[in-house]
Amino acid sequence: MPHKAPLPTRQPCRTSPLPRPPEPIRGPSIAGAPAQARATIDARHAAGATSAVLAPAGPDPAAALDSLARALPDQR
Repeated sequence: MPHKAPLPTRQPCRTSPLPRPPEPIRGPSIAGAPAQARATIDARHAAGATSAVLAPAGPDPAAALDSLARALPDQR
């Protein structure tokens, strides 16, 4: 027989929305021109990130890979 009584840990639903943060929250993705992506990676490293996972995306795989390579630091 299913449990029909409310669970003791159940909290009432909020009737008002959560407050919005003063600035938009950026998602984990990095997008834009190579220079913009490089600046975002640098900013995240400056804030304490120790790594970034990057994946090329777009309709032209070769162009996406080239764009991703231009966002990486020069390792010569």
